Amino acid sequence: MPKIKLPFRQPARKPKKQPEARLPKITISPAERVILVHTVLVGASSLIPIPLLDDYLAATFQRLMVKELFKVHGRQALPAEVAWLSMQSAPGCSNGCLFLVKYLIKDLVREVLFFLEWQRGLSMATQAYYLGYLLNEVFENGLYQPGRVDVIHMEIDQARKGADTHLVYDAIKRTFRSTRGMWWALAKFQARAGLFYVRLAYFQVGRQARAFWRWLRRKPEPAQDAAAAIPTFEQIFDTRRPQIDDLLDELALELQQGIGGLSKSHFDGLRSTLMAGLANHGIVPQITAG
Repeated sequence: MPKIKLPFRQPARKPKKQPEARLPKITISPAERVILVHTVLVGASSLIPIPLLDDYLAATFQRLMVKELFKVHGRQALPAEVAWLSMQSAPGCSNGCLFLVKYLIKDLVREVLFFLEWQRGLSMATQAYYLGYLLNEVFENGLYQPGRVDVIHMEIDQARKGADTHLVYDAIKRTFRSTRGMWWALAKFQARAGLFYVRLAYFQVGRQARAFWRWLRRKPEPAQDAAAAIPTFEQIFDTRRPQIDDLLDELALELQQGIGGLSKSHFDGLRSTLMAGLANHGIVPQITAG
């Protein structure tokens, strides 16, 4: 008896998976890219749940932003200049030990209460953006004078404090909400690089302790220990940075789209305040003869 083929219904074919839409390449100036990328790096560092390490990374990325802005404008940055311009406002407490204790307690509380830590991270990213924007204006308008770094830093700080920073703060906050997964991925990458540096520093401290003990006992130090030197965090990050360049570009473009929608008068006012403050100290745009 011949087999009867039952009329099974053919399974519906799954539609072909469409390729994910990718953000276009960033079409902004090199200086703007430096500012946006390091704003993102500073903000993401606050997501690292390790006391002191998050603040160290935020300060490091702000210092890197200043250094790269020098490079973009064809200037050689001296360490003292970078340190002055990237320095945060000094705390109002005169007792250093008391300030350190209060800082550690607050840092531990913020790590437990993530909401407070992220609010602080948004503020740090906002301040980093304004620092980069105003410093870039100094370079572009020919206002930078190596011997007046303290004055330039003071006027940048004054212009930043007098601005309505909630505009950029809200733009960064909106960017984080729409790209939260990418920010977390960036924070994990930073944490791995930071912990690797901490381990190297720990081994270096142990090596120095052993060298001191040998010195006390008048024993020669092995050549490999004497010549060994650990890389800085900046060097470690630079070697690993190509792994996250695409991620940084996407986040920078998202942030640029958010900040680009802000009122132009806000930034015009910032620029005017900065230039007026510098003019009071005799720092005016340098006009070259054509």
